[in-house]
Amino acid sequence: MKFEKSANISQKQTWFGILSLILLIGPVTGWAAPLKGRIIKPEGLYADHNASQGIPVTALISGDFSKPKSFYNLCAKIRELSTDSSIDLVLFDLSAPFIGINLAQLSELDRHIQNLKSAGKRTYAWIEDGDSTHYSIASACDSVLMADLGGLDLPSLSMVSMHFRDAMDLLGIQADYTRSGDYKGAIEPFVRSEMSSHLREHYTAMLRTMNDELVLRISSNRGLKTATIRKAQKKRLFPAEESKSWKLVDHTLPLGTVRSKVASIENQDIRWILPEKSTLKPVSIFDLMSRLMGQSGKFSTPQDSIAVLHLNGQIMPGNKEIPGMIISGHTVSEIRDLKSDSGVKGVVIRINSPGGAVTASEAIRSALQDLAKVKPVVFSMGSVAASGGYWITCIERPIFAEAGTLTGSIGVFALKLQFGPLLRRLGINFQTVALDESAGALSLHRSWTDEERNEIQSYVNGIYARFTGLVKTSRKLDAEQTESLAGGRVWSGKQAFDAGLIDHLGGLQDAIQLAVRESGLGEDYGVIHRPKEKTLFKLFQMFENSEEAVREFIQPTAWKLLNRLGFTGSMARNLIQDSLAPIPQKAWLLTPIECRIH
Repeated sequence: MKFEKSANISQKQTWFGILSLILLIGPVTGWAAPLKGRIIKPEGLYADHNASQGIPVTALISGDFSKPKSFYNLCAKIRELSTDSSIDLVLFDLSAPFIGINLAQLSELDRHIQNLKSAGKRTYAWIEDGDSTHYSIASACDSVLMADLGGLDLPSLSMVSMHFRDAMDLLGIQADYTRSGDYKGAIEPFVRSEMSSHLREHYTAMLRTMNDELVLRISSNRGLKTATIRKAQKKRLFPAEESKSWKLVDHTLPLGTVRSKVASIENQDIRWILPEKSTLKPVSIFDLMSRLMGQSGKFSTPQDSIAVLHLNGQIMPGNKEIPGMIISGHTVSEIRDLKSDSGVKGVVIRINSPGGAVTASEAIRSALQDLAKVKPVVFSMGSVAASGGYWITCIERPIFAEAGTLTGSIGVFALKLQFGPLLRRLGINFQTVALDESAGALSLHRSWTDEERNEIQSYVNGIYARFTGLVKTSRKLDAEQTESLAGGRVWSGKQAFDAGLIDHLGGLQDAIQLAVRESGLGEDYGVIHRPKEKTLFKLFQMFENSEEAVREFIQPTAWKLLNRLGFTGSMARNLIQDSLAPIPQKAWLLTPIECRIH
């Protein structure tokens, strides 16, 4: 027995020695434990903040339950990986045919990927067929892999604008307007058959600065000359092998081999880690009903928080929340809640808005000014923060924007459509009995008289003077500087920074960090987003009586005709609705959002 025991001990010592030897010589012979990798797959449309996280009412009708994803959550996921010591590398799977991330978001995403690399994580990108959005994300990574049957489409930026004037002439619809600022292009689609030469020249200069930023970012990421990327944009289309010869991508490979290729590059096995799935907790019927009715306490604010208030859409007057709009009464209420919330120590206002009604914009600006008296307020501009979207920032607080942000558009206009020629062709004649001619100024069947136009122009000029005065004071500019930047001119974020219309080039995270510093918070702080997510009950409430409201707001017959002509964009729709309303808004602060940047 003693002999057997000593033999067992000797055997154990032998195995221990062998194991020790393996561990010692492993690094020399190339053996190592598998690396750990994570895959991030962006796809679909991304919104800065999608407040309607419940089931959209429209989905109950159409059966389409898709909704925008949270861009902030995507960035937060990347930030978490940068501090996760168990992850060695990250693969960005960019195989989705559509990735809806705008220019401002691309700049922010690029910084998060750079931070990931600075934290020592190796990064890879996989593309099958990609456009400029796919490639902008991919270029930030250490290595770009592409399907051998794939390709790249890399056009330079362009704008497309719809003009309705010729169609309106055919139908017999005319537009009356006044404006302060020759560059206020929001009305041109209604009054011109084509873009004016001075506006085209101005937009070209703006597009050039936005495209230069995109080119500089890609060239810097790939170690190529900017002239090479501009040449690639002019060529535009690149099959996989040609993409590689231009050094736009590093490797081409067959579909289905990307993981093995990454392992081959790393010369090591890779264990791909899936994100942890949250476990479903049992919920009682009473708890479920409480949450649906909006009575859950899950939205209580933690202490020492920075609140991000997302203002997305056109700015409109009213009190009842409307999806995709910034309704002044509801927004002012949100601002007051943040002001009184003791857990909120600072507020970032994230703006994605082309502007809107003057009175609604001023109501929001005034509420933000009151908020800034008691708590630090920082502005962060997204893809567009212009006209009314710029008006609300005029409270002498720091403003961040990306180089690709559209901003400015400091100008005012009033618009009225009249259907007199169309109605006469249909054999309809209006006979008006009034004590004063001006009583019929808003009639659908006639244009403004010279006296009426002068009165409205005077009103618009007064609002323009107020707008430029706010800009002059808040940005500390003189009158001559302000006027050279106003007149309805639209600027890229880079142009706005150079001109002093904004304070910093940066994204939402940069704005949050400034708010943290100004609030005196340490590293232990929370970030909350407002508006709150909508419960199913609240979503139904928002759509209550909507059909009756629309029926009262526009003339159905006229709207159907206009809709068939292509007046389907949000700006055109709201302007026409307002023009046909019994009491239209007197003046608008809108950038030409119908001009889409591609």
